[in-house]
Amino acid sequence: AAKPMPASNIWVVSGARTDTGKPLLANDPHLAFGAPILWYLAEIEAPDLTLSGATVPGVPFHIVAHNRRIAWGITATQADTIDLFVEKPVGTNAYKTPDGSKPFQSRDEVIRVKNAADLPITIRESRHGPIISDLVAKQAAGPGEVVAFASTLLAEGDLGMQALRRLNLATDWNGFIAALKDLQAPVLNLGYADAVGNIGFYTAGQIPIRKSGNGMAPARGWTGEGDWTGWVPFAKLPQSYNPRSGMLINANNKVTGDKYPYLITATWQDGYRAQRIRDLLEGRKPLSLADMSAIQGDALSIQAVELKDLLTGIDFKFQSSRDAAHLVAEWNGRADRDRPEPLIYAAWLHRLNRAIFADELKEHFDTMATPRAQALVDVLTRRRHWCDDVSTPEPESCEDRIEHSLDLAIKELSEAWGPDTGKWSWGAAHRANFASPILGRVPGLRRFANQEIASDGDDYTVSRGTYRPDAKGTSFPQIHGPGLRAVFDLGNLANSRFVIATGQSGHPLSRHYADMMEAWRDNRLIWPGKGGGTAVLTLEHGK
Repeated sequence: AAKPMPASNIWVVSGARTDTGKPLLANDPHLAFGAPILWYLAEIEAPDLTLSGATVPGVPFHIVAHNRRIAWGITATQADTIDLFVEKPVGTNAYKTPDGSKPFQSRDEVIRVKNAADLPITIRESRHGPIISDLVAKQAAGPGEVVAFASTLLAEGDLGMQALRRLNLATDWNGFIAALKDLQAPVLNLGYADAVGNIGFYTAGQIPIRKSGNGMAPARGWTGEGDWTGWVPFAKLPQSYNPRSGMLINANNKVTGDKYPYLITATWQDGYRAQRIRDLLEGRKPLSLADMSAIQGDALSIQAVELKDLLTGIDFKFQSSRDAAHLVAEWNGRADRDRPEPLIYAAWLHRLNRAIFADELKEHFDTMATPRAQALVDVLTRRRHWCDDVSTPEPESCEDRIEHSLDLAIKELSEAWGPDTGKWSWGAAHRANFASPILGRVPGLRRFANQEIASDGDDYTVSRGTYRPDAKGTSFPQIHGPGLRAVFDLGNLANSRFVIATGQSGHPLSRHYADMMEAWRDNRLIWPGKGGGTAVLTLEHGK
């Protein structure tokens, strides 16, 4: 199945909306789960500098933090900064360009293989990037063609670390923007607030301008038609400073208006999470730090509320399906771990998605294996011909597919969790899974290294609980979500609070390996804690 994309939530509210009269900023980046979790919480006290927040081991600067003057957080813009180019080789060492043939650049590499012979490999590059079709993406090229990979991540002169350093030292909006000018890849949305009372938002990073096309399909490299001709000017990137509304929200939704002159991406995520955040912010005033934290833990799925009404208005044949459909129809849409309705709904949707798309897509169905709300709504309301199974002679209606999918879901859920739906729970099937990539595979250490816990949410809730169903579609382990939650109080930055999904230690036998997991699950921002328990490392010059 397709891997979940990096995501995240961020919102900033001005002092006009808070109980302190100063801004509040909330951020929870969403990435793949692992044990230990990617993030590490740290405070740094130095002459003329205080930093508090989250970094990643190996990165020498804070990524989501405050420095007593400003606070910032991030989400993924999901800009399209990768293209494939089909090249036409000329002989064995050159390829066609709009200006004639040009030699490939090449270098030899050796891959060391444990307990086996070394594997020599020659890397070729065209003007667009490395040739990857010798290993992958062969289907994108025709006979006698190869595929080159273009990405802003491969461009020279990346000053990303410098951008982070300058961001850590920035003291106002102008310093914040100056730091972002150095950011190349990935493209990020950054939320900003300062102790003076200002709030802001900026999309930063290199976004290519294409000669033609939108990057969705491989371009013919020998024509120059899809070539990158430059970058979206930094000053023209999406941005906002002290908006009249007094709030700025991004949950990977579209960051541009319809008249924006540059292409950032041809596809944007559904705006369900952003809409839910907006609804909750507009419904509460004045907002407190506790309110911001509570919104981060919200598990109401607007997607489920919208889609379930298209599924339940049917006269189901079997009593078990009628009972299950009634539960879903009366459900409030909250993906709470102690309820059966989210489990029934997820299993139903999983089978319906397969029933609708697998017959047409065949071996390509993997790319649609994760249900997409808008695609299903589109089929059930406007493109109902997709409901017909093209592999059978008799036509099927959408109602046929909906009923059969629920019948099958209830049958298999009963086999997995017992016949009493009242004893089913989303949390039993939807457990946040934190696996250690190395120790988690070692017998004897596995039970210490791998961690899991029942969790709320689905892919569309603010508290994002992205899952990958098992083969039977009766278990939905969470593999992706908010491994870090942070709320910054610009009225008193020392009152800012954080939590990470596992713990601060990477040692499975340490008491700090997974000691934050329950607090994370329950959305309690417990760091920095009061009293003892904090490790302090003091660096002294010359010692």
